[in-house]
Amino acid sequence: MATDTGLALAANILVHTHPPKWVRWFPPDYPFLKLNTDGAMAHSTGRASAGGLLRDHGGRWLHGFAINIGPQSSYMAELWGCRTGLQLAADLGISHLVLEMDSLLAVQMIQARKTGDGRTSVLLSDILHLLSSFTVCTIQHTLREGNMAADFMASIGQHLTQGTTFFSDPPEGIGSILHGDSIGTLFLRT
Repeated sequence: MATDTGLALAANILVHTHPPKWVRWFPPDYPFLKLNTDGAMAHSTGRASAGGLLRDHGGRWLHGFAINIGPQSSYMAELWGCRTGLQLAADLGISHLVLEMDSLLAVQMIQARKTGDGRTSVLLSDILHLLSSFTVCTIQHTLREGNMAADFMASIGQHLTQGTTFFSDPPEGIGSILHGDSIGTLFLRT
């Protein structure tokens, strides 16, 4: 039985429910470019990968990348993807950037300008340093359904030898995702 507070009682266990919501990718406002990044870890192999892409206000592909990181956590993969994407954007001389990720923890750490500890501290320090490369850089969280193109790029990383591959053209198979994003296709998150 659902209640107005979003809680449900099932088999004497209190379960928090979320109302369904529609999710989509939103293009950045001109003159911004949008960098979507994602990281993943394949549980079957323990190998982590990351990927991302830069698009303009019309949703057009500008550049992308995929990385096979090797054995790492998915959170570390998220940070690797963020750092690599920011470095790519800085190398391209981009001045106005929207960074969008589906890792809420990574977004919160970056927004709070925290460097964490241990292995994450170097990546987070690099990310914070790279942010100063841009005239304006906003950082925002999206749900996975709004980050499907970056997820696709991260999945390419699983099949690469260790290292980073850069793409000036969209890789085969991503065209339908890019088209869906550019026309505002909605996805229901339940």
